[in-house]
Amino acid sequence: MARRTKVLSGESARKYFRVLFRAELGSGVDASAADRLAETCVREISEMRVRTPLVARRLSGLGGEPGTQLEADANPAPDDASPPAESTPPAAANAPELKPPASPVAVAAAPEPTAPPFDPHAFSLIVVLRRAGKGGLLDKLLAVGDADRLLQIARAQHVGFDAEATDLETLCASIVAGTERRLAHREAAAS
Repeated sequence: MARRTKVLSGESARKYFRVLFRAELGSGVDASAADRLAETCVREISEMRVRTPLVARRLSGLGGEPGTQLEADANPAPDDASPPAESTPPAAANAPELKPPASPVAVAAAPEPTAPPFDPHAFSLIVVLRRAGKGGLLDKLLAVGDADRLLQIARAQHVGFDAEATDLETLCASIVAGTERRLAHREAAAS
């Protein structure tokens, strides 16, 4: 019994998606957009199963490079008792068809990835104080550079600070002093 489907992953899936997107989107989309879409699909889809006649048609009839390993794997040997490329297996007749995006403009208008949200626990105030000292903690806090984020860090890590601090340097010094107090209380409680 001949194989009617082929599992694609990695480089073979990347090539398949690249050819598919270039053929389906037509000349309205440049090759780099099709390549980006192919890379996204390969990153998001670990493995896929496609019908072998579909693979053969995509690669040979729609612009794939002839003689590639994927095409050789997709085209069954002539001595196999496999169906011709135009017929589809009965199970595939009920499978939904892949539809191309509505327009190339919709693909190009995809939003850029946003920066991850701010994490007030990205570093521990107490650990930085122990390892780098007061100066190291002060430098780390000054590198944050935003008073609202500094307040988030202090509140999230339960460190007291001067709420009336107006400028960045005063707020950082207040958080360093609060961290020293918290560390002293922890050490006293541990003894």
